Amino acid sequence: MKINLKRIQKLKFISYYNKAFSLAEILLALVIIGIIAAITIFNLTANIKKIETQTRLRKAQSTLANMVIRSEIDNGPMKYWEQGESIGDIRENYWEVYFEPYLTYSKLCKDSFDCGYKYNLSSSKWQNASWGIMTSSTRLLFKIADGMVVFYPKNTTNSEGEPVYVTILFIDINGTREPNTYCKDVFPFVRDYDKSSILPTDCTTKYLQKHY
Repeated sequence: MKINLKRIQKLKFISYYNKAFSLAEILLALVIIGIIAAITIFNLTANIKKIETQTRLRKAQSTLANMVIRSEIDNGPMKYWEQGESIGDIRENYWEVYFEPYLTYSKLCKDSFDCGYKYNLSSSKWQNASWGIMTSSTRLLFKIADGMVVFYPKNTTNSEGEPVYVTILFIDINGTREPNTYCKDVFPFVRDYDKSSILPTDCTTKYLQKHY
């Protein structure tokens, strides 16, 4: 019986060829790997951003809460601090008394330009309100040591032009960097006079609860 070596070699070649990956299969595998890698990188980046935002939110609250604690030692409980119309000149009777001595390296800003923003901030970006983001007789705008910017209004006005006193304040947790937009990098807090503290509210609370 003759052994056909050529036939055997041909059969081995065909068997090897059938087991090998085609170019299309290799390209498809690479595409799938690329998609998985892109999704992984996107999720990782998003998680890092969430953690950074959480850290900044907690730091912002801690900074102002510590300011209140220190200020209360000299000025008594926050609930007895000047409020509403009794504040008078908010810079002289409030900022210089309750805030400035207890915030290291803070700066009171005339307006958003003075705080380092490249443009005049629209109040609608921080909240749909009629107030201007500046320091005036009814509000404070200041920057704290780590670059965060705090907008602390005393009152705005209603449709009849009468003052409406508020307890809410806003903190831009990444300072002058974009997007400078409500609930993205600008978050609301509230002055809780009964608890003598600055507490998260609205989307700040929801954000922290959602991402823990």
